Amino acid sequence: VLVLVLLASFVMSDIGSAIADAEDTGQLILHGKNLRKFPPLGDLDVSELVELDISQNKLVQLPDCLEEMIELEKLECANNLITRVPALDDLQNLTVVNISRNQISSFPLELCRLPLESLDISSNKLSSIPPEISLLANTLQSLTISNNKLASIPAEICLLKDLVELKCSRNCLTSLPDDFEKLLNLQRFDMSSNDVSRLPLGLVNMKSLSVLVVSDNPLVLPPTSVCSRGRIHIMAYLKDELSKGKSSDQLCLQLQQEEEEEDEDRFLPLDFALDFVAAAFAKKSDGDGSDDEKGKET
Repeated sequence: VLVLVLLASFVMSDIGSAIADAEDTGQLILHGKNLRKFPPLGDLDVSELVELDISQNKLVQLPDCLEEMIELEKLECANNLITRVPALDDLQNLTVVNISRNQISSFPLELCRLPLESLDISSNKLSSIPPEISLLANTLQSLTISNNKLASIPAEICLLKDLVELKCSRNCLTSLPDDFEKLLNLQRFDMSSNDVSRLPLGLVNMKSLSVLVVSDNPLVLPPTSVCSRGRIHIMAYLKDELSKGKSSDQLCLQLQQEEEEEDEDRFLPLDFALDFVAAAFAKKSDGDGSDDEKGKET
């Protein structure tokens, strides 16, 4: 019991120091304090805070005073048990939000009404991204939606013209939006560990794209043998196919037919061998029958 009392006293003292530091720096850092509830902040003027870090705790909701933090620029609340995001309309300086590794099942529309430049909402329980994501078209540069339950990406995501980084790995995606190539400023794209079978040919028009991760997908276009060699080979393949004037559907059909022909060729030697053995066995049986007849005549 004494140990628990001393530990609780130490934690409270640590929190008190963090609050005191926040008065000077404008940064309230309560990272990894094992908090189940947001602590009282005493006389701290939260309206002057520029950063709040409450990540790696056991909080089930964001603090009630969050909407009063009108100067807040950065919100770190990863690794908690948060299920929803409250209205944040007054936080028009907030540009960075990390709410990954929580329990959010519905994309918070409140986030779409902020001037966000970076949003990490990975490792939650999202099944869809709303069309309202397009409201971030003039500001959002980095979006991480990995490790959710997404079956598709909305076409509106292609309106995020300033997007530089997009991470959507470890979902259930089967395709990319038709206008994906409109993300002309995209530099880093990770779509690994999904169910995508083809990449859009228009990917070759994305001149800024320098990092492309497509591993662990059942890709047919380009074939896995090409994808395993990296971005340069993927782009070269797509460019070559695009120059032939064929659509993605036509190319996939062609590749499928080629694979079927390869399978047939692979089994031909076995079929031939079986036929040869059967013919040899039949010939031997006929020979044995003839020998028996000769024996009887003798």
